[in-house]
Amino acid sequence: TLQPGGIAYAQLQIVQAATYLPALCQPRPADYLDIIPPNQTVAIPTYYAATACAKPVHLLTVDAVQLGTNH
Repeated sequence: TLQPGGIAYAQLQIVQAATYLPALCQPRPADYLDIIPPNQTVAIPTYYAATACAKPVHLLTVDAVQLGTNH
């Protein structure tokens, strides 16, 4: 369990939209990611400018949340 003020992390892997054919992806500019912390229901918009896809392709993978350290 993460204590108040504790640190945790999750690794996010992002595939570039350009790896897909334009017809499969329909590239569009994106300005942010919505981050939803564990056990929460409200997203935190986080600035991240990139090219995304309007069509449903696999661009994002996130690992399980891990406890971190203060280092």
